[in-house]
Amino acid sequence: FADVMLRDEGMGELLPACNAVIFDEAHQLPETASLFFGDSVSTAQVLELARDTRSETVAAARDCVAMIDQTRNLEKAARDLRLVFGTETARISAAQAAERENFDAMVEALEKSLTEFQSVLDTQAERSEGLANCLRRTEEMAARLASWRSPEDKDLIRWVEVFTQSLALNATPLHVSDVFKRQLEG
Repeated sequence: FADVMLRDEGMGELLPACNAVIFDEAHQLPETASLFFGDSVSTAQVLELARDTRSETVAAARDCVAMIDQTRNLEKAARDLRLVFGTETARISAAQAAERENFDAMVEALEKSLTEFQSVLDTQAERSEGLANCLRRTEEMAARLASWRSPEDKDLIRWVEVFTQSLALNATPLHVSDVFKRQLEG
């Protein structure tokens, strides 16, 4: 799967060309494929982005108090989303998660906070390579979150995984056969 991902991204390949592929442990194929071809946004990723941005801001844009404030707002939004599930851990569909009180509101609040964070970061990104990298990560995360929230793509299964300290919003392709078909056709 790593080889397929690298080829799709135009970055090369790990394995030589072949006419056949044998999958040992084929029963694990759907779960493994979902890890490689799905998208995810987790509160842990959001918190790490906020921490990294705060460190870069202190190092390169100390005078930008608004950026520090936005990192705090983003951290709060991520933690508030995780708190929707209390102390439980779970793997549930997006529809089941939406039935939880405040879940949709907290996802929307996270998206809004990420947008505001991105707006301020955009004004500071040229001040250091680290801040520019944080902006790129923010843009990618915002795109994945927006994609997760848009139900128009019927070829994705949306689900939520709740851990003790974090929560992940996952979107997995319903069928991975198209990805393999593209690889076989070259």
